[in-house]
Amino acid sequence: MYLVSGSLLPTDEKCPRAATTAGGVAQEGVLPMQGQPSDAGLDSAPPTARQDLKDQAVVLTHVLAVQPAQLIVPELVREINAGVAEFAEDDRMERAVRDLTGLGLLRCPGGIVMPTRAAVRFNELLGG
Repeated sequence: MYLVSGSLLPTDEKCPRAATTAGGVAQEGVLPMQGQPSDAGLDSAPPTARQDLKDQAVVLTHVLAVQPAQLIVPELVREINAGVAEFAEDDRMERAVRDLTGLGLLRCPGGIVMPTRAAVRFNELLGG
């Protein structure tokens, strides 16, 4: 049986097709279309996506808190991880720096991590 537009069709029946299209069941009956909103929020995001957002918040908060001090990426990671050298933790923080740089909230000229003017201004607006 196939689910098509809310009704079931026996498996031996195919959907009618246009002259140049393949027969079979289209995915619209089963999967949401790209333009249809999904109910997926942060709570339904994979655990790694939630952790990435938390890590980004930690990194950005730390960089904003220590400014105008300038840290290179390994120093920043060491400060955040309190000197505990675990590859997974270091990698997560480095990924957060990369992601925040891509989002335009951090910049890293010569490996020195600094908040962008937009990040500083937003922090000021929040009372930071």
